[in-house]
Amino acid sequence: MTTESDLDAQLLAQMREDFLAESGDILERLGPKLVELERDNRRDLIEDIFREVHTLKGAAGFVSLNGIQGLAHKMEDTLDALRHNKIAVTAELIDAGLSCVDLLSAMRDDALAGGEGQMDIAPLAARLEAIQAGDIVAPAAAGEAARSPGEAAGSLRVDTATMDRLMVEMGELITARNALLADAARLKDDALSEDVTSISRLIRQLQDAVTSARMAPVERLFNRFIPVVRKLARERGKLVRLKIEGAQTPMDRTVSELLYEPMVHLMRNAVDHGLETEAERERAGKPPEGLVRLSADRRGDNVVLTVSDDGAGIDPRRVRASAVKLGVLAQEAADALTDDQAVRLIFSSGLSTAAAVSDISGRGVGMDVVRQSVRQLRGNIDVRTELGRGTAFTIELPLVLAILQVLVVRADGQPYAIPLVNVHETLLVEPTAVKTMQHGEVLFLRGTPLPVRDLRDWLAAAPGQPARETAGDGARPAVVVGLERGKEVLTVDELMGKRQVVIKPLSDYLGYVRGVAGSAIMDDGTVMMVLDVEGLLFVQESDLPRSAHGGRSA
Repeated sequence: MTTESDLDAQLLAQMREDFLAESGDILERLGPKLVELERDNRRDLIEDIFREVHTLKGAAGFVSLNGIQGLAHKMEDTLDALRHNKIAVTAELIDAGLSCVDLLSAMRDDALAGGEGQMDIAPLAARLEAIQAGDIVAPAAAGEAARSPGEAAGSLRVDTATMDRLMVEMGELITARNALLADAARLKDDALSEDVTSISRLIRQLQDAVTSARMAPVERLFNRFIPVVRKLARERGKLVRLKIEGAQTPMDRTVSELLYEPMVHLMRNAVDHGLETEAERERAGKPPEGLVRLSADRRGDNVVLTVSDDGAGIDPRRVRASAVKLGVLAQEAADALTDDQAVRLIFSSGLSTAAAVSDISGRGVGMDVVRQSVRQLRGNIDVRTELGRGTAFTIELPLVLAILQVLVVRADGQPYAIPLVNVHETLLVEPTAVKTMQHGEVLFLRGTPLPVRDLRDWLAAAPGQPARETAGDGARPAVVVGLERGKEVLTVDELMGKRQVVIKPLSDYLGYVRGVAGSAIMDDGTVMMVLDVEGLLFVQESDLPRSAHGGRSA
């Protein structure tokens, strides 16, 4: 029998769960607002931050998370002094505020893990009290900006596991739909075809709804970098402005979380290596303040993120020299690389062009981690740079991880799926168009030489085994695939068209298989492999036929 005390405990547990969810949103907003306050001492912004902290304090006390309540209370007192012009907005105040946000987040994480959220707040509390005791009078406010509170949209919290189950079921629906499409084509049944068309439309609508429920604006991810860039800039003694574009672009919440660490690497490199010092920028005729830009864009079923800076750019000569020095490439192979290919060597493990190792970056352990993280999310990363103008890293990811747009090809009688994110174009290759050069076979496509590979050989041949001879003189279908080191041409036996498939991971029994991202079910029920093209073609020099890259690929 449920007692009154049992009901009280259940109610408190539910209230605590609601607080932990809502406090996460508050803490995500506080960091960017504090950084904005340092640039723009607006009265309405001060009041906004004060309300956020006041809400956090009151709700934490109501669910007996006393550590969070205590620190929020100290932070509220400091903000109240700021509201009443007893203290000024200073770098020290913003530093302390951001430290409070970090500690509050850590205490919240502890509570989420089942703890009581208790940590030592005494040092931060003393720091806030010292700031409050200052006798600097804040400048007169420029006038309170008019604010019009927006209407809060109705929302319903759904746990991640439920959303994952919905996506799995959606995948099964798509598989069943594909089988019906094949049956309708095989039976030449017009009525069945019309029914399948209606079902497809409904599935697409349902898929869009389920996908949207998993989405959150990329702003939630980008805002986390605002205090990060500020801290990095101060540590390196540089003036840096962070510009955010496309903040409302939707992104899967799970993908967003997994992208945080690799993108931190990119932000560190931009501030530490990319942007010059004030003196260097002045000599180059640039404004003293460096620019780091974060942008997001939706392209069909993919989302594209870009991290760029207006710094010195990456010198391909230094990359080549570093690669040779560290044994990544032989001198001859390094000299054979184009500048674009040389720059992509930065994704090699252990390679760094930093003049000195710092506590921020320069140990050569970052960019290969970024590449691996992006590949695990079935995405691509590319880099473009210009000396004296800056560098841009572009990450392209599928909007939903479980459902993938692919190009189905056939090689040696078996179907294989190539993610469309890797496909630039398809074409027919005449045997006479393929030229043999010093480093292997190439196809000149619109004047650019691209390495040519046969998918059959890369799937079937053991490492080091010579490529087979292609029988016949007819033209062969081919796919131009985009890799981190540039484009390559992959010849196949047949192009079978685009499909939307549900990708499933390989079993634990098989473990990792190089070049295979997972499996998918064909229309007729057979299983095909979904290729990880980057992993398939990214091998050691001793494993591959000589190519136009000259030596080991990067």
